[in-house]
Formats: sequence, structure tokens, C-alpha cells
Amino acid sequence: MNELELKFACEDLEAARERAERIGFAFVHEKTQQDTFYINGDKGPDGVRVFLRLREQQGGASLDYHRVLSDLESEETEVGVDEPEKMKRIMAMLGMPVLVVVRKRRVTLRRGEYNLVLDRVDGLGDFAEIETFGAGSEEIEERIKAMARELGLGAQVPGAGYSELLTARAARRSPSPAAPATSRPRP
Repeated sequence: MNELELKFACEDLEAARERAERIGFAFVHEKTQQDTFYINGDKGPDGVRVFLRLREQQGGASLDYHRVLSDLESEETEVGVDEPEKMKRIMAMLGMPVLVVVRKRRVTLRRGEYNLVLDRVDGLGDFAEIETFGAGSEEIEERIKAMARELGLGAQVPGAGYSELLTARAARRSPSPAAPATSRPRP
């Protein structure tokens, strides 16, 4: 089953949570997560963007492979990992460097078949994701966008995960290469 989600900017996580609870969303859990990415949006063998991450959180860890089928839909394969530090060493021995690490505090609420995920992402800010599971359709996408309006969320953040947003931000902040040395004019 595929995950269907859209991400939105969120100026005030607490206000979004209060609005969500007023319209029937119920608190599920709050977690701190650290996602270590080894593949970050590369094209897979079939041409779709793929991600490979090790997620660590209270209650366990998992190795997750995601194929992004569209801005709305992704196919996710996840397996539990009992010893995340050993998994990190295995990835290093396989020659897979850490590309980016995403740290976030996540609050999850649920109404029916929809989850509202409120994230505070280190180095990026606050976001909300509305997600469900199934087959992607325009109807589901419109339903998610209507919920976002009802919750007073900000602009949709199209087609980029936190790992890609952090990587792009780091690239913008990195110093430009030094200008080539110029020769001094001769006297």
C-alpha cells in the first residue's frame, strides 16, 4: 500500500494542533526522530526518485527504502533494525556515505484514515504533513488540500522531502569557490 501525503509550511505548530483537535483529530504520539540518509533523491533503475534512510526513534529503528511516484504518492518498504549502530557500520563498509541527517520532533494526530503530522525540523523550521494510504487520485489530493485550508496551514511544499530541503539549504549557504588569483601588473 502506498503512502499519500502532502507537506505544508506551518507558522504555528501549537495553533495547528489546537485547530486539528477542534475538528476531530486525536493525539496519537509524539516522537523525536533522526533520519540518516544514504540515498537522497537519486534516480532509481526505473527513473523514479529513491531514498534510503536509517530512522532512529523512541521504540526502535528501521531501514527504509522509498520510491517517489509523484508529489503525492510514494511506495515505501521498511524493515525493523535492532542494532542501528551496526547498520551504520555496515552501510559504511558497503561504501555508502551519510549524505544528510534530518532531526525532528514529530507530533502525530489522526482523524479517520488521515494522519496529521506536525514536524519541527532542525535547521528548516516547522511543517505539517497530511497523509493517508492507498492509491493516488485527484480526489484524495483535493481532500488533503481542503484539510490543509481548514487547518489554516501555509503554502504547500511541493515534491521535496526534508533531506532534499536541508541539502539544498546547505548548498545555498556553502561558500562559493575562491576566485582565481590574478597576476599583479608589472611596474
